[in-house]
Amino acid sequence: MPIDVRRRARLPTWLLALVFTTFTFATDDYVIAGVLPALSADLGVSEAVGGQLVTGFSLAFALAAPVASVVTATWARRGLLTWALALFVVANAAAAFAGSYALLLGLRVLAAVAAAAVVPAAYAITTSLAPAERQGRYLALVMGGLTASLTFGVPLGTWVGGAFGWQATFGLGALLGLVALIAVRATLPETPPAPAMPIGRRLAPLARPPRCCSACSGSSRSCWAA
Repeated sequence: MPIDVRRRARLPTWLLALVFTTFTFATDDYVIAGVLPALSADLGVSEAVGGQLVTGFSLAFALAAPVASVVTATWARRGLLTWALALFVVANAAAAFAGSYALLLGLRVLAAVAAAAVVPAAYAITTSLAPAERQGRYLALVMGGLTASLTFGVPLGTWVGGAFGWQATFGLGALLGLVALIAVRATLPETPPAPAMPIGRRLAPLARPPRCCSACSGSSRSCWAA
């Protein structure tokens, strides 16, 4: 293979760091399902209540992401990822020593808020740094870190929890977050923040009425939001 072709095929290290970062967040979200019986027994709650740790993380992420993207819009991207990942590492390290369900739930929400600040920024950074002809591919790779966690991260975290206790699973989350933090600091160039968009404009599409396509003949079952 000619040298110039190999150079074009090689992925930039900053992109790999962002893929690993999204992989880390998704692993941390879903891995609790694999250690739920032991975790619930130790904390004295039912498995149904213990499962709310996953719900709490996902709900906190969904609610915090649009707010965080507005609040942090003018922050330096590299600094934002650094501080958010540091918060994520601290939250997971503390979760490994949590002795109550309420404390663990609060730490899960804190980790979710950190993830909510990073993931939208990671997409924006990818769009900013990727060559125009590769933006779609690079974004797909960063988003692929989320799905890859189900194949690799969750089984690994479940095995760690089974072998060393559920606390070790959160220790693994802290370790993955630390690796992501080091990778981001070592590879990610500084990028200018995107122009701030008011949160009302971000949520405006949710208020739009459904619109039918010409082929659905007005059938409500065939309509989708514009």
